[in-house]
Order: sequence, then structure tokens, then C-alpha cells
Amino acid sequence: MRQGRYPLEVVRTQRGSACQQAELEMVAARGKLHDAQKALSAAQEACNAHAGKRARLVAPDPAQRVLVSAQALSWSGAYALRLFEEARKLARFAQDAQTEVAGRARAVRLAELAWQRAYAERETLERHHERFREAERKAAERAYELESEEQAHQANLRMRS
Repeated sequence: MRQGRYPLEVVRTQRGSACQQAELEMVAARGKLHDAQKALSAAQEACNAHAGKRARLVAPDPAQRVLVSAQALSWSGAYALRLFEEARKLARFAQDAQTEVAGRARAVRLAELAWQRAYAERETLERHHERFREAERKAAERAYELESEEQAHQANLRMRS
């Protein structure tokens, strides 16, 4: 049988390594997504804990009817302002973490699509090669039949002469 018209093993190796590389990138993207989700969860927990801290802020309790000094109210206001600024920072961190998760989720989807494409290309190559081998086999059989018929015809002509 004739050798193929294209370097099959080279192409197979390239497609296999492309598929493996895409799979590794997909696994790495999933790992980064998991890390980003953990960071988002931690940021949200920090926001919730801080909101609880702000809810327990020292303020006059109307049920106790206790008089609070001006200095205590001033400190309470400064503390409330500091807590408010911290809450804004934590909310910004949580928003940044949410944006990071969205970006990582998109990267995972793109990596999955790249892996699917590489896998499909590898499978297409294999199917094409099978059809190519079948066509080559049929061509070789046909050539053998034609050669046999030619030899039989030549032998027939020699016998008649």
C-alpha cells in the first residue's frame, strides 16, 4: 500500500497536544474561578459581619432613658463614620470580587469551547483518516483487479497466437 499523501502522525500528534493543552487551560481556568468564588464568599462574609457591627453601634436606647454625654455622642458619630467608610470599602471589594468571578466564569466558558473545538478537530482528523484509508484500500484492490485482468488478458492473447 502506498504511503499517505500527508504526514498523518505529525498531524495526529499536533491535534493530540492541542487537545491536551486546551484541557489543561480549562482545568486552570476552573481552578482560578474556584479561587475567585472563594474570595467573593470571603468578601461577602466580611460585608455581612461588618453590617452586624454597624447594627450594634453605640446609640442611645430610648427604652432605657439614659442620658448620654455629648462626648459619647461625638465618639459614637466618629465611630459610625469610620464604620461607614469601612463598609464602602468592603462593598467595593465585594463588587470587585463579583466582577472577577464573572470574568473567570467567562474564561472558563471560553476554555471549554476551545477544548471542545480541539477535541472535535482531533476526532474529525481520525474520521477523515479512516475514510482515507478505506479509499486507499479500495484503490489498491481495484488496481490489483485491473492488473490481474491485464495479466489474464495477456495470457489469453499469448495462447491464441
